[in-house]
Amino acid sequence: MEARFCSLITLAVLVFLSTVSFAQGEEEQLAHLNRAAVRQAKLADSSLADHLASSLATDGIEGMIDVFYLMRSEPQRYRADEKAMTELGTQLILAGKTAESIAVLQLTTQIYPDSWQIQEHLGNAYLAESNVAAAELCFDKAAELKGNHDLANETECPISTHLPN
Repeated sequence: MEARFCSLITLAVLVFLSTVSFAQGEEEQLAHLNRAAVRQAKLADSSLADHLASSLATDGIEGMIDVFYLMRSEPQRYRADEKAMTELGTQLILAGKTAESIAVLQLTTQIYPDSWQIQEHLGNAYLAESNVAAAELCFDKAAELKGNHDLANETECPISTHLPN
């Protein structure tokens, strides 16, 4: 009888432990799902510029381009902001990272093909890289988009004072 009683206690303990283990597993799964939901919410609430800046810092230009096309394929998951993208391009120019700036601004022209401001910033990035021919094309495109063909000659951009002589 004693052995049978011990078996029943052992069985009860095993059932209890499996219930606790299952509950802990459910808790871990629920916590994982909550973390995933928070990541999704952050992604949807953050800007494309933030993600591109982050991937640029960790993965370089090619990694940033990959992130751009991945995010572009799911536009509902990010917020594209023209101002934030041009600010990122300008910050990169001022930091001496002209190739990175040009890459960001070229990608931005895919989202905002009719933005004369993006073309103007891209022209300044090319000037910072001493690529005058590409800069002229961008300034001409900006002038065309704005409807003022003298824009390239009349507009003074804030970053132009930081360009190499």
